[in-house]
Amino acid sequence: MPTRLSLLFLSLVCITHCTLASETSNEYELRPETCALGHRTLREIPIMYGMLLLDDDLKRRLDKKEVWSGGCMRSDEATKLYCDTCDFAYNSFFDYWKQTSRNPDDFKIRLDSLILNFPETEGFYIQSLSEGVVMKEYAQFSIADDINLQTLKDKHLEYLEGAGLTPIEQPNRGAQSFYEIFAKHGEKYLKLSVDRRRVTHAILELVHVDEAHKLYGIQKLLQLPDTFVVKFDHTE
Repeated sequence: MPTRLSLLFLSLVCITHCTLASETSNEYELRPETCALGHRTLREIPIMYGMLLLDDDLKRRLDKKEVWSGGCMRSDEATKLYCDTCDFAYNSFFDYWKQTSRNPDDFKIRLDSLILNFPETEGFYIQSLSEGVVMKEYAQFSIADDINLQTLKDKHLEYLEGAGLTPIEQPNRGAQSFYEIFAKHGEKYLKLSVDRRRVTHAILELVHVDEAHKLYGIQKLLQLPDTFVVKFDHTE
């Protein structure tokens, strides 16, 4: 149970660091007049930076988009531009719109079938748009810790083979705790990473070819554009 002293310390931290960015002005003055899908139902939401102490009132305000969690890295952006119609929020630094949800049916632009049909279900999804074009889709899935990693890998490879991709694997050299799969998928590149060194999860990313340079490990695909490679990190 937390002591009064620890609660007082957390309160002081939040008072010091978890503040609304009201003292700063948005560095990016030219804000879009419409969202990536053309809606004009935009509003500016005050951003809170720092480690948030989530009480019931703050959870309610976050859920209702009365305030926005900006994370621990403070920027010059004081408010988040948000569309009430499609739930996209504007990233002024990278100039794209992003939506996050645990329900894949929430997205106005249907997620790629490789993500929708992926053989894991418990997770959350992110879609990023620029000028109406989907530039990136991201899904992170929770996986049971007791599952055999080789069994999991075989299931994922079977799924991707069924989607028309041809696997090229590196030799298996022993114990595995992590693997990555890369693929060329139409006008997108795919990366699937599975890691159980801490909490077992699978991350599936689809990146538009114009953004491929931002995807770590993509140089392997540039050498093998029509196949995918499985890379193993052989750590205990």
